[in-house]
Amino acid sequence: MPNRPQFDSKMNSEVFISFYWYKTELQQICREYKLPSYGTKAELTDYIVKFLDGIPLSNIKSVRKTRRSTSKKLQ
Repeated sequence: MPNRPQFDSKMNSEVFISFYWYKTELQQICREYKLPSYGTKAELTDYIVKFLDGIPLSNIKSVRKTRRSTSKKLQ
């Protein structure tokens, strides 16, 4: 198995996804490049892949939905 390269903003997205990355590493990469840094590993990976594919930062948004409150108010 080849050694994983260091992350580089000029890296090809296919090279990036061909290696295993820890969630903490993905969060660090996202913070460094001003991408959303919260969510699942899949969401973080998606943000980074879009970034590497040249999608503008303004178009890379979190798709997390807000939670609705399920508690009922007491009367």
